[in-house]
Amino acid sequence: MGGGERYCGFLAECLSRKYEVDLLAHEPLDRSLLMERLQVDLSRVGVRFIPHDDDIVFGHETSKYDLLVNTSFGSNLVCGAARGVYVCHFPVPHEPLKTGPAGVLAKLRSARHAEGVGHIEWGDGWFGHEQARDVYRWSTERPTLKVWMPKGRRAQIRLLLLRLLPKQAPPTEVEISIDGDWTRSVKVEPGRGLIGVDLPIVGKGVHHNLIEIKCTTFSPHELLGAADPRRLGVALVADLSGRPANGFTYSRRHYSQRPHLRFLDTYDEVVSHSRYTQQWVERLWNRDSRVVSPPVALQSAGGKEPIILSVGRFFDRKGSHSKKQLEMVKAFRALVHRGLRGWTYHLVGGCEEEDLPYLERVKGLAEGLPVELHVGATGAELKDLYARASIFWHATGLGEDERIFPERFEHFGMTSVEAMSAGAVPIVIGKAGQLEVLEDGVHGRHFRDLKELVDGTWEVVHDDELRKRLSTAAVQRAREYGPEVFRSKWEEIVDGVLSR
Repeated sequence: MGGGERYCGFLAECLSRKYEVDLLAHEPLDRSLLMERLQVDLSRVGVRFIPHDDDIVFGHETSKYDLLVNTSFGSNLVCGAARGVYVCHFPVPHEPLKTGPAGVLAKLRSARHAEGVGHIEWGDGWFGHEQARDVYRWSTERPTLKVWMPKGRRAQIRLLLLRLLPKQAPPTEVEISIDGDWTRSVKVEPGRGLIGVDLPIVGKGVHHNLIEIKCTTFSPHELLGAADPRRLGVALVADLSGRPANGFTYSRRHYSQRPHLRFLDTYDEVVSHSRYTQQWVERLWNRDSRVVSPPVALQSAGGKEPIILSVGRFFDRKGSHSKKQLEMVKAFRALVHRGLRGWTYHLVGGCEEEDLPYLERVKGLAEGLPVELHVGATGAELKDLYARASIFWHATGLGEDERIFPERFEHFGMTSVEAMSAGAVPIVIGKAGQLEVLEDGVHGRHFRDLKELVDGTWEVVHDDELRKRLSTAAVQRAREYGPEVFRSKWEEIVDGVLSR
């Protein structure tokens, strides 16, 4: 229930004033909780649960609509509606994995070094990409892969089976065949790491080789009581690259390679939610897009107190756009050692079960400091903290290189603008989307490392006139991202698409 969900929810609220609107979800959701947390009105919006996010089911379900607006981060689902608009929060890689995640994923190894080795395509029986962790797919009971190679060409395909089973699950029994001949049996047990399976392939030219997989399944809902009702088989990464490779492995640094974007051709418009995202959409996808910044819930200022505030989900997964709470607590500790007295640091955000170890690290580092953590805070609690906070910190992307990993930065900075609207002085990393939100020395301060964060905060804390001037300018700047601007731009887009 973060910025992306608010974008979707407020858009649904806006369109529901003129159209019949359904909110489509792949897992059960609590509409009342969404309304309270996201500060949106979904009373006129229907909710439909589509359990499987594969193209066939999704295309069929969306074919009933005049317009589909896809706001799901990293989605590669085909639009089945008469018209479609794709909202891009950031152009993450899509299949084939020409820009797959860093590290060894899988290899298409040719026996001869020559061009046109071929490629793999996902067949039937796969759920959508799991972008939250890395690029992989969960299978159903009988998934398939298609291998396209020049006739007579010999190669070896490596499939990586990920050990992502919960510890309560029994081992998954997997059988793999090529063109109807069963060749391998593998047992995937709970734990860490992966299992590599090498399969010899002889190309068929205009026809494809068919890899068939049979596996036992489990249900996260039945096993763990989770909301996920799917029956899952095995989590798999397959290299879908089409270049010759003697052990060559693509990594996320290879942004010069065009990702597979056939799904995008089913949409009429692409909307980027910041100029930063728009630049990368053009660079990575070679597509034009129009910018509609997120609808910021403008906050009310209250009596300001000596409070520094940060808002963002607690997680520190490798390759993710972590909010860097651990680093910010280090900066606050440095301020306290420097002599800061009377100030409190508040961190607000949700936390998934798998990210609890990171949360514990943050708690451990904050021990002995005037630091308060508000995990899973309500919308009312957050509004109160916005009203009282004098300074706002945001460090997503700290220590990262945006030329290599642009997705690890804040693509816009919605919470920064929310804090600004309440009069909190923003002291944020001077990169990516945050550069659009505020100008250094005018609406707040930028920093590049922890030392600049500490020095800039110390100056703002001890200069009342500076803090007042920046606070006033921040409030004025935030109004440019208010809900009315968002509503007006989207009405123009939707009316234009539907009139075609």
